Amino acid sequence: MFILISEYLKPVDEVDRFYAQHAAFLAKHYGSGRVLGSGRRNPPSGGIILAKGESRREIEEIFREDPFVMNDCARYSIFEFNPNPPPRRQPQLDDWLNAPVSGDEGGQSKGANDGDR
Repeated sequence: MFILISEYLKPVDEVDRFYAQHAAFLAKHYGSGRVLGSGRRNPPSGGIILAKGESRREIEEIFREDPFVMNDCARYSIFEFNPNPPPRRQPQLDDWLNAPVSGDEGGQSKGANDGDR
């Protein structure tokens, strides 16, 4: 599992010029099951994304295609972590972690307990 924290490199009004493209990029990865949640930080200095992937490299490659990154509006810091086993996490997290990723160039993702994360 990965937490991506973005930092805006431009004023918010300039970043927002690319918001629709960024939202479409995220929608694709929500649809594939790769992204669990995302949102703007408060105050609006960047955002946070919860994602899954086979490796850090895979996540880096995918998020290089984010319109915010491609237009020099933001950069990501990526943190990989292994959530604690139940009961120290919600069962809904297991459902998401163990569901396959589909329909994107990243291929199929294994569940959190199926290999090296």
